[in-house]
Amino acid sequence: MALASGTEDEFSPGQLDFFENKVRPLLAEKCYKCHSSGRKKPKADLYLDTREGVLKGGESGPALVPGDLARSRLVQAVRYENPDLQMPPKKKLSPEEISVLERWVRMGAPDPRGGGRAASAETEFDLEKRRSEHWAWQAVQPVEAPGVKGKRWPRGDLDR
Repeated sequence: MALASGTEDEFSPGQLDFFENKVRPLLAEKCYKCHSSGRKKPKADLYLDTREGVLKGGESGPALVPGDLARSRLVQAVRYENPDLQMPPKKKLSPEEISVLERWVRMGAPDPRGGGRAASAETEFDLEKRRSEHWAWQAVQPVEAPGVKGKRWPRGDLDR
């Protein structure tokens, strides 16, 4: 089984193919509408479109624990066993779709998606603010060269 940290190198090509061919399409079709960086504010602050988002989870904690079905809230939610935790909310996944997610968790949740969450509206890159604060965008200011003792060297400001 892969380690919980889940770098791409820890998973076999077959495991990554399983994720790409079975799990990612399922998440994209059934979950991303409410739980992805494509929303201004994902429901329950849960991002399922990055590995970090899945492992960190949302307001209720990690969405899954690699290798542990019982502690994986994602599995609990799709099984509809808890009336307060049922996802997707309008229609339960098919037994085959639930089986895909269970298998994924059991194999250690292989996931080649890297990185963290996409920038939200609150953390969006502000170029004007960056220009006003970062040294690289500040105008060059003339500075007085320090004095150096000795007449042969320095010959000019650049040498100082």
